[in-house]
Amino acid sequence: MAETLGSDMVLQRDWENSIHGKGTAAAEVKIVFNKKTFKTIVHPDGFWVIKLPKMRAGGLTIS
Repeated sequence: MAETLGSDMVLQRDWENSIHGKGTAAAEVKIVFNKKTFKTIVHPDGFWVIKLPKMRAGGLTIS
């Protein structure tokens, strides 16, 4: 996960937020936000990105 993200962080509501980071190529990344799950696969270059759609306030868990 990008170093700019951390505990107790607030994301902009009503705005598309990009969450990105680095990992092992072909690994799955999952974000649970506001009871919705978003998944992606790490690209061959080791980077991944998930764009969260515009939402109201809620919680975020990354695994």
